[in-house]
Amino acid sequence: MKKWITKSEISKLLKTYSVRKDEFQPVGESGYFFQSKMIKGYTIKISQETIDAPDYFRKTGRIIVSHSQSNGKRVYVDVWERDRNGDLEFRFRNLWNQPLSDADYIKDLEEENDQLLQAGRKLKEQLSAVQTYSGERNSSHKLIIDTDIEEDKANLLKQLDDLKGKYQKLKDDTFVHNARGAGRKPSPERLKSIEQVKALLDSGCSDQDVMTQLGISRATFYRYKKSIRETQKKNKETL
Repeated sequence: MKKWITKSEISKLLKTYSVRKDEFQPVGESGYFFQSKMIKGYTIKISQETIDAPDYFRKTGRIIVSHSQSNGKRVYVDVWERDRNGDLEFRFRNLWNQPLSDADYIKDLEEENDQLLQAGRKLKEQLSAVQTYSGERNSSHKLIIDTDIEEDKANLLKQLDDLKGKYQKLKDDTFVHNARGAGRKPSPERLKSIEQVKALLDSGCSDQDVMTQLGISRATFYRYKKSIRETQKKNKETL
């Protein structure tokens, strides 16, 4: 069985990020953690991406290269994939606090779905208890309006309707796709990144300045820029 990454592939990755020959030196015994001799505190960690969620393969086959500053804070990660010949090629760069793929986004949606379902079940139990209590009131009290009970019942019904709406919205947002994240659906974080690119471009920043400030690759930048142009075109057509 082929190992998830070979020594020659690790050398290729390190060479890609090196300013000078043998810039990165291994740290520890894992063989996947390296420190720069040129920039104090700058480290690189190489790992394989995994997805720990139901209905998804645990290993995606993608290689993750994490970059950390001198204070140990991870600032961005690079994603590498294998082409048809099995050779590693750079795919895209993500800021550390953004999802790498729709699988991460869907996992968050699934967790929120579970929370909504649990809250909905609890509200139904409370509503059932209120209705049971109201039905057990004896006939001598039928003409008495129990304001507190009626208000509680109305509030519970309203909360239940709100939860149903949120749950339906989450179901509509959830995008079924394969384990490798094909057919990526724009996430809120990606839309935010696109807005940041547009704001910097509108302020007069050059393309290179935008890529440097946001820490994104050239491919990602032009993909975002294309999305901005398409959105502007649609807005003009609707006017």
